[in-house]
Amino acid sequence: MVQFTKQLSGLLIVGTILFAACKSSEVDPKYQLGQNESARLSSEVVVRVDSIQDSRCPNDPGVNCITGGFASVRLSINKGADAQQRRLYVGPDGERYGSDSTTVSFSNLTYRIVLQDVVPHPSLQNRSPDKEAILQISQL
Repeated sequence: MVQFTKQLSGLLIVGTILFAACKSSEVDPKYQLGQNESARLSSEVVVRVDSIQDSRCPNDPGVNCITGGFASVRLSINKGADAQQRRLYVGPDGERYGSDSTTVSFSNLTYRIVLQDVVPHPSLQNRSPDKEAILQISQL
């Protein structure tokens, strides 16, 4: 019985060490922001959507477009008085104009920002000018 207890204790210790050594599988947070909306990334850093433009081809039947178009989002990222602007692009033609991701650094803080989508997607039924950018942001 003593031998079994020692083996069980050894397994528990090894298991605890292995569990603690595993990297967390957290997913980077997503933010869904409309024009002129902002999100606080830390106590000092704020990201703001300054503008959203969408020229993507509607997904409606019978619609034929010459190009697939793209959506662009202009962001301001601020840490106190230090501000940086970035423009990100998504859509079939987005890569021709720029990237869907960027990194922003402020002294000891670096963030990676990825524009995943702009919603709602254009359609003939929904011509709402109210668009939202879906951003995935991670601190590096």
